[in-house]
Amino acid sequence: MAKLNKSTLGPITGKLDGATYYMRNGKMIMRRSKNRCSNPTKSVAQASSRMKWNNVQRLWGTFPQDWKPIFQNRKAGSNNYNAFMSENMHTTPIYFTRQEHLNFASVLVPLQISQGILPEIVIEHNGQQLVSNISVGNAEINTLGQLANAIIKHNRDFCHGDVLTFVLGQQREELGIPKVYFHTYALTLDTHSNMPLQQAVAGKYGFEIVNGVMTCAITTGAATWVHSRVKTDGETIVSSQCLWCENATTIAQYSSEEALLRAQKTYGEIKG
Repeated sequence: MAKLNKSTLGPITGKLDGATYYMRNGKMIMRRSKNRCSNPTKSVAQASSRMKWNNVQRLWGTFPQDWKPIFQNRKAGSNNYNAFMSENMHTTPIYFTRQEHLNFASVLVPLQISQGILPEIVIEHNGQQLVSNISVGNAEINTLGQLANAIIKHNRDFCHGDVLTFVLGQQREELGIPKVYFHTYALTLDTHSNMPLQQAVAGKYGFEIVNGVMTCAITTGAATWVHSRVKTDGETIVSSQCLWCENATTIAQYSSEEALLRAQKTYGEIKG
């Protein structure tokens, strides 16, 4: 701390060039801030590390409140959010400017959204549809009960009361900001229900039957089915599922080195 004599022109107080001037006991005191640099220089590697979590964190928040990714085999003390971040830490890094981040930017990338002991639902895309290995046979199906019985008959790992959830992700742009929206559509397998099938699946994606299997007509975005069951002790068990994702153009736009440098400029200077 430096002490200066009182100015003949009168006391000077306030901030100037990173220092604060004030009067104490008739003397002028100058105090410099210990942290004068609000944006310390970062290396490219440090910048990448600092920003690589932004997109995955934001994607977690875009899942609806009534359905979040579920991970059974979590480490002690961790929760579904921790497991989601850990499982997806090696996904394609996405770089946002500070303004984009503050405006809740997000980009669809392939993600692990569930992990459990139920067998995986196998999916593939044929260019027009996302096709599952959930077979329903060739019998005519008119009610929810008939569909539930058909699924249980042709897929030995399904039971009455199980839930089949279709997870759909959509990439949009709002005022120049990329944003992701996830929607979930659930169907409980009630073998006793007489509800007309058209009513049970009305407005829902992922429950169209083509050539005897469950399908969904989708060409871009992200999607998969998740099989879940609530046990008598209240625990929810699930199948292990990764999202099918077709979002190459937007991913390329926000994952390049150019995108990293553009983003870093909005947070502070970089070196090397």
